[in-house]
Amino acid sequence: MMAAEIVRLVTFVAGYLIVFFSIIPLIRSDYWLIRIFDYPRSQKFWINALILGFFLFFARFDHTHDVIFIVVLFVNQVYLLTLIWDYTPLASRQMKKNPEENSDTVKIFIANVLQDNRNSGLCNGLIKQYKPDIILLVETDEQWRDEVESCLDGYSYRVLQPQANTYGMLLFSKLEILKHSLRFLVEPDVPSISADLKTKQGKIFRLYCLHPKPPVPGESENSTERDAEILIVGKEAKALKQPVIVAGDLNDVAWSFTTNLFLKVSELLDPRIGRGFYSTYHANYKLLRWPLDHVFCSSHFYLRQLKRLPSIDSDHFPIFIEVSLMPYEVDENVENKKEADSKEHELAEEKIEEA
Repeated sequence: MMAAEIVRLVTFVAGYLIVFFSIIPLIRSDYWLIRIFDYPRSQKFWINALILGFFLFFARFDHTHDVIFIVVLFVNQVYLLTLIWDYTPLASRQMKKNPEENSDTVKIFIANVLQDNRNSGLCNGLIKQYKPDIILLVETDEQWRDEVESCLDGYSYRVLQPQANTYGMLLFSKLEILKHSLRFLVEPDVPSISADLKTKQGKIFRLYCLHPKPPVPGESENSTERDAEILIVGKEAKALKQPVIVAGDLNDVAWSFTTNLFLKVSELLDPRIGRGFYSTYHANYKLLRWPLDHVFCSSHFYLRQLKRLPSIDSDHFPIFIEVSLMPYEVDENVENKKEADSKEHELAEEKIEEA
């Protein structure tokens, strides 16, 4: 076989494989081997583009199969673009920026620290630099609790659940925590936090902190429990009719079916929509990154700033967000909320019941 024919064959195989990997997530199965393909959609977009561009150089347009192959790759390119479009700067921003300087702001620092990472100094350094009002750390054991606590000053309000199973959670706040609940919504060894906090100007908002298990071998064979925990909080957020923030490592990407369903059920806003991916995982592999760490806000909040922070020697980058809480729902935000239809509400209920 001539070299040119080998190149053509390899290109065909690679092209059909990337198409196959692109449509696998359409299967509505919670099995990890299906759900894992939700994650690298931006990578699939660029790989598909490279294969398509490369093939166009030596395609034989008088061959029916070559034309079909080009059409298939082009359709897949458009499909993948629609999946990640909202998280490009070309899309319309869902959460508006605050034009007022003297507003009631809340600053939040969120980090999956990696339990086995013992370089707490990098994390503590960023906290001192950005001076957040609220700190949420996950994958925290007792050593992490002790090392962070010893470096904090002014964080009088705390909800601490250190655990040795990589699902420990630490919440520190300068803002008053009026009440809180440490909950195990779906699994007995996976905590979450619900807390009502008061801003500097006396406004009250609800904060949900999450870190469900990912659908990977060794953690959970299915995404059922993860999806249910996210959707339970989504339903609660919608029912509250008050300012809400949901934050944490959700072990799900921003563009997945489940996260999109969560946004519809909760009617919360994603500040990344129209701004970028803000990919937080994997910190050590630049070409294999996707957004796993999230902050969602109700339409009572304007965005002031959103940053992915430098490495803390974890496999996740931290996230820093500053928002302004208004005494009313912002009309521009309300207009951009996603809403679930009756079938989507039924699907969310089915997932919760199944878990």
